[in-house]
Amino acid sequence: MYCYLPDSKRKPHTASVIVNIGESAKFDVTFRPKIPQRSQGSIHLTVVNNQYEDSVVQLVGEGYEDEISLDNIHSVMLPVDPENEEGSMADDDVPGE
Repeated sequence: MYCYLPDSKRKPHTASVIVNIGESAKFDVTFRPKIPQRSQGSIHLTVVNNQYEDSVVQLVGEGYEDEISLDNIHSVMLPVDPENEEGSMADDDVPGE
């Protein structure tokens, strides 16, 4: 098995699996995009000593960025008395001399 991801900076690698007659092999492919874009790749399957059984599996994925929408948010307006607010300018008043 040969895996190549052209959009990636990772180098292709090769793995071998022996599958006898009547058996099957299974593997997982995980797509974890870091930016929103379309990505492509392929997996080349080769049968040893049989050039007519080669296969290519095309892989296509699209990364996206979630949009967040806040609906029905209501703010509460409370009356503020500047003289009683902590850290107000009234606290900093210094009588002039």
